[in-house]
Amino acid sequence: MASPFPCDMSDRRGDGRPERRAMPRHAVPLSGRWVAEGRWVHVVVETISPRGASLSGLVRLPMGARGTLTLEGFPVPIPCDVRWSRDGVAGVAFRLAEADSESLRAHIERHLGMGTIQLPPLSLSAGLD
Repeated sequence: MASPFPCDMSDRRGDGRPERRAMPRHAVPLSGRWVAEGRWVHVVVETISPRGASLSGLVRLPMGARGTLTLEGFPVPIPCDVRWSRDGVAGVAFRLAEADSESLRAHIERHLGMGTIQLPPLSLSAGLD
């Protein structure tokens, strides 16, 4: 499933300036759950690094909010802070111990190259008999 956002998520400013992050973010096919103040919402990870991620979802994540991100297939809930939020996407910074950060790095590397979620082809004759 392609992102609904037409811009390149690695260039959020859209001005072509070089990336300033200490760790580059990668586009990986991950879904997750944002939990804050006893409530949760499903999010799609647009980009991720061991230090942060950009998340899209149906609910706006307010700048400065603290919460926890749970990623599909990753056993450790990730404490994080919302650093920016606009146009349906929020950038979060992770607050992970070094060992958990290394585990997350390995998790990201396993998902690199998996591409987007593939859907089976739609049969034109399906259900028409």
